[in-house]
Amino acid sequence: MLWERGLLTQDAAVVGEPSELQVGLAERGGAWFTATAYGKAAHGSQPHRGVNAITSMARFLLRLPEVLPDREHPLVGRPTVNAALISGGSAPNVVPDRCEVDIDRRIVPGETDPDEVRAPFLALARSLRADHPEVEIEVTLREWTDAAEASADTDIARVAVDAVEASTGVRPELVGFTGITDARFYINEAHIPTVICGPGSLTVAHTADESVAVDELVAGARAYARMFAAFLA
Repeated sequence: MLWERGLLTQDAAVVGEPSELQVGLAERGGAWFTATAYGKAAHGSQPHRGVNAITSMARFLLRLPEVLPDREHPLVGRPTVNAALISGGSAPNVVPDRCEVDIDRRIVPGETDPDEVRAPFLALARSLRADHPEVEIEVTLREWTDAAEASADTDIARVAVDAVEASTGVRPELVGFTGITDARFYINEAHIPTVICGPGSLTVAHTADESVAVDELVAGARAYARMFAAFLA
């Protein structure tokens, strides 16, 4: 990485993620958890002799929104949680003794403690077990990515707003970016004034219709040129 090689020494940075040419100053981070439900295998014709791990996990997932704290960031909004990948069972005629789910928990600036973010998952597992003693679920943290937030009171932020307005005729808003970008390295590690700004919309990212309108692409190119010229003047 450039940061690890000591090459992030710039005066400012522009991260060209799809922000609809709004000027992003903050982004969410991420905590990826793996939840594993343990059961007891049995013959499919005698399910009462086993413990169905998939059923236990279903109980867990139906209450997953409960793990979110009651907090909201002014730019990136509220934290989110998404059950992203699931696997379980070994054969159609066997009661599954294991079910595993990868969970994407997006964090907002101010959430900095992985144990604090994980705690509600553990509390939910305990609550389920109190009502259903057969439920056994463990939750482990796979990966943690810090959220990031930059100041609006920087030269690059002012230059970016003016450049987009000159290129589009509309003054952009200062916004937050719900995804995770390389801006976190510039902001958190290198302490470089940074904005997130680019053509395209995150609403179509990672979808079958992912695209950028040509006119917005042209406007973005013009905005970048104005940013560079103004910042270096």
